[in-house]
Amino acid sequence: MAAEGTGCRPAPTRRVLLRTAVLAAVAGPLLAACDIRLEDDAPPIPLLPRKSVPDEAVLVDLVQRTTALAQAAGRVPKPTPSVAGLSSLHQTQAEVLRARLTSAGVPNHVIDGTSTTSTTSPSVPVSAPPTATARDVADAESALVTVVLPGLPAVTGANRAVVASVVASCGAAVELLGATISWPPADPLPSEAAVPLLDATRSAAYAFQVVAAQTGGNQRAVAVSTHTDLTARASELLGMAGSSAPPDPLGYVLPFPVTAADGAARLANQVLTTLVAGGLGPLASLPDDSTATTTLVRLLVGAQRLARRWGVAPVPFPGQAYP
Repeated sequence: MAAEGTGCRPAPTRRVLLRTAVLAAVAGPLLAACDIRLEDDAPPIPLLPRKSVPDEAVLVDLVQRTTALAQAAGRVPKPTPSVAGLSSLHQTQAEVLRARLTSAGVPNHVIDGTSTTSTTSPSVPVSAPPTATARDVADAESALVTVVLPGLPAVTGANRAVVASVVASCGAAVELLGATISWPPADPLPSEAAVPLLDATRSAAYAFQVVAAQTGGNQRAVAVSTHTDLTARASELLGMAGSSAPPDPLGYVLPFPVTAADGAARLANQVLTTLVAGGLGPLASLPDDSTATTTLVRLLVGAQRLARRWGVAPVPFPGQAYP
């Protein structure tokens, strides 16, 4: 008999021994079947790799580029209202595109191109980013157009419109900042895509005949110039539409009566806002892998150019129903 206070435990009963044996008999085959290793040196089980979502690389690149554009425009000393507006516009684009990716399950560290284990040492000084010029911003806008535009036909239908919209926004920003874009050769729009744009352009051109008739001086000269540009745009679209184009109507119904200069200016603003908003409407009718996407983006950039003359502010997603 063990001495009192030695801490010895009583011998296990027969019932305990039988229970232990049964548990060992049941658990042993289960562990072997699952190939579970109990050794101390067992390697960790790796996580399953994440599958990329459609257009992930394109959208991640756009988030990074629009974020950089917003930051560059924000670093321009004493920016003009146009440059200051671009900073906010590109930030909105980056946020909307990021939301598309995160809602599809793409982690933020993948979007930002950072490691989940990276840390910043507090002893390493962080210098302020350098200032930028309007020309720097224009070059970055142009670079986005140059890089993203050729790959646009390969973007899936679910994301093609939003990517095309960002490219068109950046193309308009290049011109806003006083630079130009060299558009590559591209396929014409098929007739089914050209016809609705032709009708919208004819309608806008008719409205500017009214605008010119109800204004005078400098404003009338701008109205006449805008009508000339719209007529040239309609002629180009007519060539694409071919025999599918309907006859040019004698007139269009205006959204409201115009009898004075202030109403004429409001009409100009409204019809050009409408022209920009519908600029990507025919995108879904373009053939897959066709460079006609470039033609459509170019026309949308041109519509924004005309709209700026009449006080239509740039929007983050021209041709799209985004804020």
